[in-house]
Amino acid sequence: MPILVQIVSRELLMLAILAALGSGPAALLSDGYDVFVRITMSPVLGLAAGAGLFTTLEWFVPGERVQWVVPAACVASGAVAIIVARKNRSATLGDRATLRTSARGRFTSVAQICIVCIAVALPATIALDANHSTGIPDAAAYIAETDGMQYQSIRSAEQATAPATFESRILDAYAKGIQEFDFAPLSAAINPLVDLHSTDTQSEFLIGILVAGALGMYAAIRRTLGRNSWSACLGGLLFGGSFFMQLYFDGTEPAIASLALLVPLLIVTYTDLRRRTFRSLFVIALLLEGLITLYPIFLVTVGTSVAIVFCYATLRNFHSLHSMCVRELLRIAGRIVLIAALVAVMDLVATRRAMLYWNSLLHGRFVEANFPGLHFTAATIPGWVMQTTDLYSFATTPRGALSDFIPALMIPIALAMFAAPALQRYRAALLVFSVIPIALGLGTYQVVRNSCGYCEDRSLLPIAPALVYLVALGIGLVGFNLGRIARGIAIGASGLLALLAGLSAGRSYQRFSTDAYFLSIEPIRTVLAAAPDHQAAVLVEGFGEGLNAPAEEAFVYEIAAEQTGGRVSIEADKDDRGGLNYLGTSPLEPPIFRSGYKYVLTLLPGIETKRRVIARAPGVALEQRASGLDVSLDYGAEVPNAPNGASTGVAWVYGPLQFVVTGQRGNPSFVTVTFALTSPSSVVSAQKGVTIKRQGTRFVTCLPTSSAGPTRVADITLAYASAVRILSMTASRAKCG
Repeated sequence: MPILVQIVSRELLMLAILAALGSGPAALLSDGYDVFVRITMSPVLGLAAGAGLFTTLEWFVPGERVQWVVPAACVASGAVAIIVARKNRSATLGDRATLRTSARGRFTSVAQICIVCIAVALPATIALDANHSTGIPDAAAYIAETDGMQYQSIRSAEQATAPATFESRILDAYAKGIQEFDFAPLSAAINPLVDLHSTDTQSEFLIGILVAGALGMYAAIRRTLGRNSWSACLGGLLFGGSFFMQLYFDGTEPAIASLALLVPLLIVTYTDLRRRTFRSLFVIALLLEGLITLYPIFLVTVGTSVAIVFCYATLRNFHSLHSMCVRELLRIAGRIVLIAALVAVMDLVATRRAMLYWNSLLHGRFVEANFPGLHFTAATIPGWVMQTTDLYSFATTPRGALSDFIPALMIPIALAMFAAPALQRYRAALLVFSVIPIALGLGTYQVVRNSCGYCEDRSLLPIAPALVYLVALGIGLVGFNLGRIARGIAIGASGLLALLAGLSAGRSYQRFSTDAYFLSIEPIRTVLAAAPDHQAAVLVEGFGEGLNAPAEEAFVYEIAAEQTGGRVSIEADKDDRGGLNYLGTSPLEPPIFRSGYKYVLTLLPGIETKRRVIARAPGVALEQRASGLDVSLDYGAEVPNAPNGASTGVAWVYGPLQFVVTGQRGNPSFVTVTFALTSPSSVVSAQKGVTIKRQGTRFVTCLPTSSAGPTRVADITLAYASAVRILSMTASRAKCG
């Protein structure tokens, strides 16, 4: 199957499952939601429902045991939608006066939805297709978390003491901590259903979430305007701009998922909180539960915004309607209490963790020393969140007035002026607007209180969807209600915003496409699939020595673990080049290092050994170890890249070398390593106890191992005047000849 077809099919799979899961809750929305708003709102509702449902289920059992719940829940949700539609047709069709549109209007709505889906998914899809990649380095932890949940329950992970693999180690750390699980439990149930793993689906599923957020933005703007409008399409398109592209390529999975819910949650809360029907409160509770499960930090912003706006709206006529005002406040307070109870019931696991999470944020205990330290200024925030300029280039390159400052600050401020009419006309817009000062305040608090630039970044994220909603809503209002001149101005503003966002997104795309590392997973899968025995353990060798180790070693380990059912071994006693940033280090002993491996997946096929080569691909090979002793390179080498970016498979001495010998317990062993010099006149020497035989540009060393156990190490520190290449390595019981 062509790679592009695989990518698109997995994106559509996630989007279809989200839409099916959300179809029932979408039918429960109040009458003001037309059929197209319900359709485009259903994926974000499904995201909230799926995240909460499977987090709860997988607290008790692994994802592979509840995979059947995915189609069952989709069918049940669809059945609810059909029943509600038949029982009360207006609940599905919404405002009939709004929906009595022509065939042309319906065609326009369908076209708008298709444009949003294609435009938002296209940049990331092209990047993955061009590089056939699992994604970016930050996704390694999410992949391990999801893979772990597929085979292990959250409760057992929380109680575990001896993780068998790095995936289970990461899941155990998540379970014992306070961070959110985001939509990993949902992915862990979907993957076994379609016979895939997280390295197959993580990037594609995240694109599906991004599209769901764009459709939710489209629905929120269209619902507020009360009609079909191309400004709603503009709002959806901006979900594919540089702001969200940065989050995608940075691997910020929970932030993307929670931002997808943010504006739809606020709009549904505004429209349905005052209604007395249980089903309206249920939908609000569902979205809130989703936000808590996906990224609880945003609930502080949302909760504060809702409290301020609803108290203001209720109390502004306090003097003239004192008794009515008090009664209305009590009614709203009662509904909020009911919603809070529903949220807790829907996902007790996430609610419990979220309370600990909020407490840690308040007291600064969530701050870690290795968090990125990017602090924002008044000139960077507007352009970043309005997507008129690329954050990274603006923050790291010299700024010119025309090329950076005006697009970053002045144009966003001018475009934001279109939000003023929307704020005057629509009270729902006031609720969304209140997110902005609250987010700015929280970001400032995190910097002042905790000196945490990373926390500032996360606190400011809600501003982007809020501004997208307000500006697109204002453009739609100006263009529809005023004269031709105003309509022309609105069209011009839309074009300018789309142009600047497109240019910024293009610059971001080029930056990520050319500067970011994409692991090409097909060679890895190809050589692993060639193993005659798929139940045997595989050693992952040398991927910590490559120039792309931070983006490569964890991914390769996870692919090998997926394809061998967790029977994977790795030498992780030292993190040479940051390849184990997410996995961590581990002694050369079980369960992370297994001395009884049968195959070796190596990035060092240029080093000759006694192993039999089973399969080769550019820069990588699968080898079967010979009987008796096997020697592998642990650390101290450097593997450069070929011009096409793939590993050359050739290893050069980079520092003190360590080799690991396994097999034949109880016997002493020695390691023979052959090196090559780039110059015959080069001088080379080694430490005491190591013998060297020089043969022109080659020299052979004999290294004694440290012990006679099942796992032994041999070390050598060379002093050399020119580059030294490692040609071969062998182990024997007898001392080198």
